[in-house]
Amino acid sequence: LYKYLRKNFCDLTWQAKLEILKNISEELYYIHENSGYIHADFHSGNILQDQRSYIVDLGLSRKTDEKVLEGDIYGVMPYVAPEVLLGEQQFRFGVIMSEMTTGQRPFDGHEFDHKLAFKICKRGLRPEFASGTPKCYIELAKKCMNSDPQERPNSSDIYNSIDNWLEKIASSDNNEIKKQFLEADKVIKSLPISKHPDEMYTSKIISTKSISKAIKNQRSIENIIDIEEYRLKSTADYIKALSMITQIPSLYKYLDQNILPVVADWPGQLFIRKAITLLQKKLEIQKIIQIIKVLFQQNIKNFIPILEPLHVSLNTRQHILIVHYEFFNKLYKFVFGFKKNN
Repeated sequence: LYKYLRKNFCDLTWQAKLEILKNISEELYYIHENSGYIHADFHSGNILQDQRSYIVDLGLSRKTDEKVLEGDIYGVMPYVAPEVLLGEQQFRFGVIMSEMTTGQRPFDGHEFDHKLAFKICKRGLRPEFASGTPKCYIELAKKCMNSDPQERPNSSDIYNSIDNWLEKIASSDNNEIKKQFLEADKVIKSLPISKHPDEMYTSKIISTKSISKAIKNQRSIENIIDIEEYRLKSTADYIKALSMITQIPSLYKYLDQNILPVVADWPGQLFIRKAITLLQKKLEIQKIIQIIKVLFQQNIKNFIPILEPLHVSLNTRQHILIVHYEFFNKLYKFVFGFKKNN
């Protein structure tokens, strides 16, 4: 299917794409709900496209009640459901639905490592959809990729939804669903160049045990930083917290890889960025505070609260804490040695 999309993507109408997905969902229904099997390596590389679509490579299929060996699975990471890394087939179908909108395989450009697994499992990262994709289509795909398997539609529900869309497209009346898909046909774009070689999407053994351990370690580090952040009451506390983090190798590495890039992108965060940069160079805390005073004087109009920057960046909420006037005065006095007049 992937090669078929690469070759014919710009010529495929949404009606043709839906016919393909309808065939695939029908195949899934017979494999899973009719025969009682689960395809253990379901992705676009295991779908043959001729006059219709066929799911192949059933050698790794297993009965729905068959116990799965612990520790490892076989597959391509972007297509693997979160609960497997830590209703598999519906999740994979949702990934393929996203692939049908872009013509690109999921997470192209990402390294297929524990960091990607962490983002999928704990951050809810999902493949993107092409601009102009009908809302009803995105909603179904997202339901398929829901983190909770109980919330995912079954194979027959998926088939019925797609079949219903096709009926509306073929109907003579100008209904809303038909409008959405016809409009989407107008914005089909040419395919971008793939950032990953095909072998990256070849099924391989994925160690779920090592991924689970890496995710647990990552969460533990976040918890330590969150606890420390909760205690922050002043600039001095913040500096001490950052200093503490840089003394612990695992935390320092996490700070460098996960927090610095986020902080660096925030407008007005010059103060925090400079503080972290200076700490990386192992300067004395008192010297850092003196330099920060200068930075405050130079960039007071761009001042953004220093409370919760770690918590915000870690949870990617990207909102700014509104500081009360009383707190601002206390902080201003701490930095400049006198109280702000207005």
